[in-house]
Amino acid sequence: MALCTLASDLVSEKNALRTNSAFMWLVQIWVEMSGPTILRYTSNVRDVTFRGETWTKKNMKISPLRVDGHGSIGAWKFKIDNTDRVLAAHLENGYLRDMPVLVYMVNSNYLSDSSNNRPVRTKITKAVMNAEEVVLYTGFYDIRKVQVPRIKYQRFFCVNPFKGRRCQYTGAETTCTKLYARCVELANTANMLIFRTMSRIAR
Repeated sequence: MALCTLASDLVSEKNALRTNSAFMWLVQIWVEMSGPTILRYTSNVRDVTFRGETWTKKNMKISPLRVDGHGSIGAWKFKIDNTDRVLAAHLENGYLRDMPVLVYMVNSNYLSDSSNNRPVRTKITKAVMNAEEVVLYTGFYDIRKVQVPRIKYQRFFCVNPFKGRRCQYTGAETTCTKLYARCVELANTANMLIFRTMSRIAR
């Protein structure tokens, strides 16, 4: 599938000689803190509702996607207004690197019908900022570098970051020993990455 393939109704809207609609970007950024946080921004002049979620208006400039002669996709650059310093705070605390980003191209006349809108999935590889803007550079997964399986199990210790998006613990406790007994205490064994019957010696 092409990276930015539009649904048939959006193609018709794009090719229309006259229209009262507008195309806009929707950018969803996952932030890994003590618990998962999702930021949703739109390039529209006002907030919009899409897929039951509110997307906050944001002054954004998104560079074109470019493919080189070898078929490799270069970095995709997002310049996002830094007035409220929300992204800047996450960047300063190290919460943005390698985080997933979903990007939609939508039309104002079809926001209530999201079934045909397929996002471009990418991840943040680099981020810089100044007083005016945060610049995110995103890239795409190289299948040659994908770890299979993506999750590593251990016999005694859980490898999930405590309160991270895989751990999903949202209670009041602030520490975790990563041991099975602690997961039992926190009633979170369904999300632990411990495989207690694993052999001590790999064969």
